[in-house]
Amino acid sequence: MRYKKLPEFDIKLRYQQQLEMGAILGVLLFILIFVISKEIKVQVQQRDLDIQVIEVEEVEQTIQEKVAPPPALPTVPVASEDEDLPDDIDYDIGEDID
Repeated sequence: MRYKKLPEFDIKLRYQQQLEMGAILGVLLFILIFVISKEIKVQVQQRDLDIQVIEVEEVEQTIQEKVAPPPALPTVPVASEDEDLPDDIDYDIGEDID
């Protein structure tokens, strides 16, 4: 039994060469197709078109009145469960902070 490939059949050994040959053949094929397509002449039949004129009617400018937004719902103050809370709290931050 053989566990090693013969160098003639090993694709990895000739990868660079095969890649270059493929690129060269691809570019040559592209150039050949481009040159052949330039030589092809297509005959196009031209026919006269009957263009219809579209008339546009004048439309009067409409004025849309701006509707005022509905008034905001009044907020209802909610009473606190703790009656001893002061209304305003003053925080003494200190004068060190700029």
